[in-house]
Amino acid sequence: MNLDEGHMLVAFVTQGCPYCRMTREKLNYIATRNNLSSDKIRYIEPFDIGTDLFIQITYGNRPLVVLLDNGMPTTTYHYRNINEKEVTSWLQDFKQ
Repeated sequence: MNLDEGHMLVAFVTQGCPYCRMTREKLNYIATRNNLSSDKIRYIEPFDIGTDLFIQITYGNRPLVVLLDNGMPTTTYHYRNINEKEVTSWLQDFKQ
């Protein structure tokens, strides 16, 4: 999945979850509004990594949004507290 290179935003979501749907919409809006590269935002669902690992990472709470620095988590958000300014700065400031 190439999550260990540079600054990345990863959202752990599931189908059928209304908050996960709203998280996708919110992140897509932020990306469009701020002209962010779509390759820096990844959505991971249980079938991508296996249900057990998904639950181990999220503790069963979803959606979970994580800012990664070379694969290491630095900041986490849930739907209500996604900070557009922080996300935009994080994804724009990193130069590979």
